[in-house]
Amino acid sequence: MNKKKQSKHSKTDGRHSRLLSRLVYLNGTINEDSAQQCIQGLFGLSKVNSEPILLVINSMGGSIADMFAVHDAIRILPCPIYTLVLGRAYSAAAVLTIMMPSGRRFITPHSTMMIHRIRSGARGSLDDMQNHIQRDFAIQKRIARDVLKNTNLKKQMKRLMEKEHIIKAKDAVKYGMVDGVIDDMNQILKRSSPR
Repeated sequence: MNKKKQSKHSKTDGRHSRLLSRLVYLNGTINEDSAQQCIQGLFGLSKVNSEPILLVINSMGGSIADMFAVHDAIRILPCPIYTLVLGRAYSAAAVLTIMMPSGRRFITPHSTMMIHRIRSGARGSLDDMQNHIQRDFAIQKRIARDVLKNTNLKKQMKRLMEKEHIIKAKDAVKYGMVDGVIDDMNQILKRSSPR
């Protein structure tokens, strides 16, 4: 191997190992504990330096409030966050993925996504339940607006939200829910490299 090729190869290996050392996972149900763990990981790595972080998502969804906590943490961090759906991103996990900056959302070939209307956990007195349901409708409108803004789902949105449709990786790209299907970490490295 000549020196030029060797230098290029070692630079790629260096970026590859740096990105792999900056992984944060969001697995299982999104709740207060998993969101807190994810946020601590993100803030911890952002304190080290401002190089990209890869958030690996494999979740059936969960709490919208805790999903927004992760989303807001990502938005205020100084380093770029890339997302990789590895397995599935359903419900709140799909919304989190969709709301990430365009060009930084990836999915592996056998992974799937799913979006649906939010489910209300309204309990208590009728007045309390009515207030809770009104808040849920407001949140659902906000999520629908954000999903529409970040995807190509204008025509399919109603159909996909009415029932739980499992969306394959290539269709998630077609709908603009993610930016690419990857089967090699180098594909993320190329996007995360400084120009």
